[in-house]
Amino acid sequence: MRAQPPDLTVLERLGRTCYRRRKLVVGLWLGLLIALGAVQGAAGSAYHTEFRLSGAESQIREHGITYNVYDDEKGALRPWEVDPLPLILAAD
Repeated sequence: MRAQPPDLTVLERLGRTCYRRRKLVVGLWLGLLIALGAVQGAAGSAYHTEFRLSGAESQIREHGITYNVYDDEKGALRPWEVDPLPLILAAD
C-alpha cells in the first residue's frame, strides 16, 4: 500500500484510490447496475405509482360539498369535482 501525502482531503484520497483500482471500481458499478436491473425485473409490473381515493366522489355527493358559481344561469351550487391533478393558479 502506498503512503498518501498528508495534506490530501478525503475526496482527493478517494479519487486517487479509485483511479488506481479503476478496473475494480468499474466492475463494482457494473455489478450494481446489473443487480438493480434484476431487482426491477423481479418487481415487474406489480410496482405502480397510481393513487386513487376510492369513494371520494360518493362522499362528496353524500355530504353535500359544493361551490358557488356566480353569474351562472344553471344554478349557484355545483358538486365539487375531484381531479387527481390539482389546478395551480398564478398569484397575479
